Amino acid sequence: MKTIYLTEQFKFKGRSAAAVGIFDGMHRGHQYLLRAMLRKAKTLKARSMAVTFFPHPAHLLRPDIRLGYLVSFAHRLRLLEGAGVQVCVVIPFTRRFASIEPQAFIRDVLVKRLGARAIFTGEDFRFGRNRAGDVGLFKQLAPVHGYQMHAVPALTSGGHPVSSTRIRGLITAGELTAAKQLLGRPFAVLGEVIRGKNRGKRLGFPTANVRYDNDILPPQGVYAVRVIWKDKTFKGAANLGLRPSFKEKRPKVQLEVYIFNFKGNLYGQAIEVEFIKQIRDEQRFATPMELAAQIKKDVASAKKILS
Repeated sequence: MKTIYLTEQFKFKGRSAAAVGIFDGMHRGHQYLLRAMLRKAKTLKARSMAVTFFPHPAHLLRPDIRLGYLVSFAHRLRLLEGAGVQVCVVIPFTRRFASIEPQAFIRDVLVKRLGARAIFTGEDFRFGRNRAGDVGLFKQLAPVHGYQMHAVPALTSGGHPVSSTRIRGLITAGELTAAKQLLGRPFAVLGEVIRGKNRGKRLGFPTANVRYDNDILPPQGVYAVRVIWKDKTFKGAANLGLRPSFKEKRPKVQLEVYIFNFKGNLYGQAIEVEFIKQIRDEQRFATPMELAAQIKKDVASAKKILS
């Protein structure tokens, strides 16, 4: 997938079918919309395009909400690529961009600069100055600018729309199975493996310390996980928490993953950690021997869950 950060000088060469949205979490509703766009792109012999925004408009316009990302921005791009999108256009969301008139966004950005011949959005998508633009305006201007407009109804599950807000609540409550149903995949964190203090190695369980950018995380504790690295999947156990068994002046939530039967150097590599099921809450142990004994039990539990 080609990723383009939109500038005033950029102009896409060719025709596109464009899906417009935040795509935070890339849940089943987003996937449904993207599949419709991909089919149309094939019919029109156009490039499939996702048009997304960063940061989230709410972070600029409603900072009091404190809206957290379901996935990091890098993870969002990876998931868009995995969905089959050929081109992702990232629009930096600034106050200047927020003030653009809705008609100008359609005419100047989507049609003239991005070559959109088909546009896909959710039914409730709002855009432009004072959020004045909506699906009705897209439909009104379609014959004027020569594009097809497709407003995709919200996908529902259990009688309620599949939404990022709903999934955030499930993950923070530890409802990973319910979150998986709405995401269409296990909740996961994408991050870089960094050097730690080798405490796990000394205990007999070398761990990969993952630096992540997620705002939304499940409750602190020990989890059975799957690790994806270079298109290969491994099984493991992970601790998400403050590591209370060790004295630290300024403890912060860290993610450490023990990958079963893994030999290799992961430092500096990006891995994706899928949270499958919580094994237990995080707890403090008085001695390293007690902690090692518990980790051995946790590993056995994780293997049973993942089998």
